Amino acid sequence: MIMVRYLIASHTTDYQNPMLFLNTLAVFVLVIAKFPHMHKVRIFGINAEE
Repeated sequence: MIMVRYLIASHTTDYQNPMLFLNTLAVFVLVIAKFPHMHKVRIFGINAEE
């Protein structure tokens, strides 16, 4: 589903350089977050229990 949205967003912006870079960066962040070893890992302490 993430890749479909990436392709739609890239096509909608006509593959222009700044938006393509931001879309690609967002996809990498989302895909890395889905890896099994990232389960329960808090990046920068976001939503960390005190």
